Amino acid sequence: MEREVQVFVAILLLVVGGSHVLQSRAWSEFFSVLSARGVTGNFVNALLSLGTGGFIVAFHQVYDGVPLLLTVYGWLSLAKAALYFLAPGIGLRSIKKASEKDPRLFVVPGIVLVALGAVLLAYPSL
Repeated sequence: MEREVQVFVAILLLVVGGSHVLQSRAWSEFFSVLSARGVTGNFVNALLSLGTGGFIVAFHQVYDGVPLLLTVYGWLSLAKAALYFLAPGIGLRSIKKASEKDPRLFVVPGIVLVALGAVLLAYPSL
């Protein structure tokens, strides 16, 4: 089951990361919309992390080699979701900062997500 989770999340990371690179202005606008919605926008952001992080933590507990990166990513996503749900002010500050950034600054995290997705997808053949 771990490999299937790895492939699923790798696909998500490749698509979302690629979108960060190619559609950085849209991501900036997305965070502006979330920021304008206040706590509700913060909860939308937290739900995205909760879904991905919860799925990884539930089905991918691998603590060795390259797949460890995915397990750590899952726990960090779950921690982010919990923090944003339990302390919405922190999440609001984060999405407000993201909405005020130069849209081109979304490219670097996008590259990181694409790289992680590619490594996870290619891992069995490394």
